[in-house]
Amino acid sequence: MKAEEIRALTTEEIKRKLDEAYQELFNLRFQWAA
Repeated sequence: MKAEEIRALTTEEIKRKLDEAYQELFNLRFQWAA
C-alpha cells in the first residue's frame, strides 16, 4: 500500500484494515501451532 493511499483513508477504514491484518496474523499463527 502506498503512503498516499493510506492518507486518503478515513480513521475508520484504517482501523478496519488493522483489525483485518491482526486477524490474518492470528489465523496464520494458529495454523502453525495446529
